[in-house]
Amino acid sequence: MEEYIWQNDDWPHFTWNADEVRVVSDAAEHRQSELEGAMAALGFSVHLESSVSAITSEIEKSAQIEGEHIPQEDIRSSVARHLGAENILTAEAIQRLNASCAAGAENNNFFERKGSGATYSNQISERTSYIVEIVLDAIKNCNVPLTKERLCGWQSRLFPSGMSGGYKITTGRYRLDEYGPMRVVSGNMGKENVHYMAPPAAVLDAEMDRFFSWFNESASACGGYPVKSAVAHLYFVSIHPFDDGNGRLARILADMILSQRGGDRLFSMSAHLQKNRAAYYAGLEKAQHGGLDITCWITWYLTCMTVAIDEAMQEIRKTGERIVFWKKVNEKVPLNERQRTMLDRLLTGWQGKLTTAKWAQICTCSQDTASRDINQLIKAGVLEKEAAGGRSTSYVIVRDIK
Repeated sequence: MEEYIWQNDDWPHFTWNADEVRVVSDAAEHRQSELEGAMAALGFSVHLESSVSAITSEIEKSAQIEGEHIPQEDIRSSVARHLGAENILTAEAIQRLNASCAAGAENNNFFERKGSGATYSNQISERTSYIVEIVLDAIKNCNVPLTKERLCGWQSRLFPSGMSGGYKITTGRYRLDEYGPMRVVSGNMGKENVHYMAPPAAVLDAEMDRFFSWFNESASACGGYPVKSAVAHLYFVSIHPFDDGNGRLARILADMILSQRGGDRLFSMSAHLQKNRAAYYAGLEKAQHGGLDITCWITWYLTCMTVAIDEAMQEIRKTGERIVFWKKVNEKVPLNERQRTMLDRLLTGWQGKLTTAKWAQICTCSQDTASRDINQLIKAGVLEKEAAGGRSTSYVIVRDIK
């Protein structure tokens, strides 16, 4: 039988090359300090918006790694509400959020939800709100010891219907292996490729008790927060204690450890892992089939962390530019809600060309109204006609507003 990592005699006593790991760990720590310094220079409003964006990205991309797509704006609205940052939302997002809250009032305390739970109509789903609560509980209460009760509560809220992919699963407790060993597979039924087989259900209580003891120890005993984050990710997903949700919970636990370092979450590991999904899965599989020396896994993971921090630095610079942009615009011209909504869209990833017809369609107004809105912004020096021309006149933001 092929030996999996948990079948090693010294499991779970992982080892790694301290010198190699220290290089990438120091790089990650250094870049994170630079990120925090850049954030401090930009002020509280940018800090809050960046934190909301990073957490939103973490939740959205972690779900995408598992093949699930949750509307970004729904996540962002829920995160902003929980962090008291509704002021950064667009009018459209606030309207959706208010409709959700009116459909079923939500208790802010994750562990004190009353009644049978809220139903959020077709606006922001109950499950999306649950996922946001789980992640924020891990981040905001990162120094509260991890327990079986807490972890099982998270897993049950990932699957409030008790279903995953159309199948009934065990939630709120460890897996039972009723239908055989827990295996990670790919491919069509009958032609599955087995990537990993987890420890049997009979040993999960003992394995997880040992995991909790290790997880709740100081990060310094493991070489610092980045290193412990990488080890925790592999350690937890190798135990694979639940029927489903193990990957998402592993990423949440890794992020929980990083939060213990102090400061707000300003970057998303899952955003980078999702873009490198094949390498991510390959790295996990390689580590789970080898011995207990996990140097390769830690160095790969921490290199990804450094890149993720660099990507966040770029986004923070863009956020700072948007803050400066809005300050200049607000000094030059009073905006109506249509103008504010469209400028916000142009600043945050507008795809294609902005025409009068598109403005009218998005703002549900006449083309005459759209033309007046646009011409007012052109006169104020906020918009300008695109030089390329073409069949329809299009408009772009003036980046350097005088």
